Amino acid sequence: MIQPRRDRKRSSRDRVEQIKRPSQIRSAQTPPGWGQPRHDFRPVEVAKTAKHRKWERVRFALPGLSERLRRHTGVAAFFVVRVLRRDPGFIAFTVAVCAIAAIVASFQYTVFTSFLRAGSAGPDAIGGDVWVVARGVECFDFPTPIPEDYAGALARYLPGVRFRRVVVGFSPWRSPIGRRSSVTLIGVDALGLSDRGFIADQSDLQRLSLSPGQPGRTEASIGDVTVDLERVETRLATFVGAPYILSGLETAREVLGWPSTDAAYLVADLRGGLPVDFTTRRAEAAKAFPEVELLSREEFARSSSHYWQSKTGAGAAVLLGAALAGLLMIVLLVNAIGRFIQRYERDLLSLLGHGADNSEVLAIVVMTAAAISGLTLALGLVLTPLAVALGRPFLPWVKFRLSDMAIPSIAMAFGFCAAVLAAHRAISTQGPEVVFRT
Repeated sequence: MIQPRRDRKRSSRDRVEQIKRPSQIRSAQTPPGWGQPRHDFRPVEVAKTAKHRKWERVRFALPGLSERLRRHTGVAAFFVVRVLRRDPGFIAFTVAVCAIAAIVASFQYTVFTSFLRAGSAGPDAIGGDVWVVARGVECFDFPTPIPEDYAGALARYLPGVRFRRVVVGFSPWRSPIGRRSSVTLIGVDALGLSDRGFIADQSDLQRLSLSPGQPGRTEASIGDVTVDLERVETRLATFVGAPYILSGLETAREVLGWPSTDAAYLVADLRGGLPVDFTTRRAEAAKAFPEVELLSREEFARSSSHYWQSKTGAGAAVLLGAALAGLLMIVLLVNAIGRFIQRYERDLLSLLGHGADNSEVLAIVVMTAAAISGLTLALGLVLTPLAVALGRPFLPWVKFRLSDMAIPSIAMAFGFCAAVLAAHRAISTQGPEVVFRT
């Protein structure tokens, strides 16, 4: 029997309503994850009282975020490894160019830091807590004589003090093989040397023609006095043409002709270090004795180093070279990532066309930039000490320290961030028409 048209409509509406009812849908037919959010936001911590509810924030656990990050990292690592295997020349050339800039930057910064240390080698090697200098003296190498009587007069301003006398001057030098040159002779009290013993720096042994341990290669002449090498240290390296030689006070006075009543500096060793009220004591001493000045060892060392920087301009020039090399490294890294995107543009766009989102493509670029940056810094760390060793005959006072990689590391970090931002901008501007065109 044919149903009326109105009944047929009603029965169709009823069937639609039945289909829309959740109770009629069997859970076995529901696809896994159907209707669930992409990330499962679950509250981890909530406010317990009404007083703190408005101040405490609700934190959410994102279990899907780590899975997504792991997937992006895996895809990026696979892509980068394939690039390294199939196109090693591109990566090698890019890393080599960036590494050259990194080595230049780190070498320049090594020269700069060594220049600063060498400018204050005298005060750092002698030590002491307080230095008494003639007012107006800025550099250790150019002293003004002061009477030794200031030691007794200034003792009441420095509790528990023991003074050492220092004399400094230039003197002729004749090496064990007869080679003549000039040295900066420094005489200090209580060095623990014999009457004719002296100390030289490790970096100056070659130009002084000294060979510790070989008979007849340790005796030399300073002025008309025959001296013998007793110790070798590494704190006396200097860029001054006359190497530093440490000897006893009386030997230095005999060679330099200093009077027995004068000294270049008075070095105060305090039993408990610098007193808390050192600034006040120094001001009182300056009022009583305006012709001399009391400086801590760090202050005098900085003054000597700054003197060579300001008078020669070499430190600023070297630092400028290091900064320019670091800037060049930033530009090279950004350009390398841009060339990578341009070289593999079709592959990256095909990933977008096959359903990958921009974050996955950006992860590939980030991992590529990280690989180039890491290889560049590793080469810089390995090859910079080698460059310093090759330049040691010309720059014996230059010494590499791990902290000298600071400028290349900072420049590489800036370059990495700039490259990632430029890559993100380039990827986000690719519209669907570009994907379909590829």
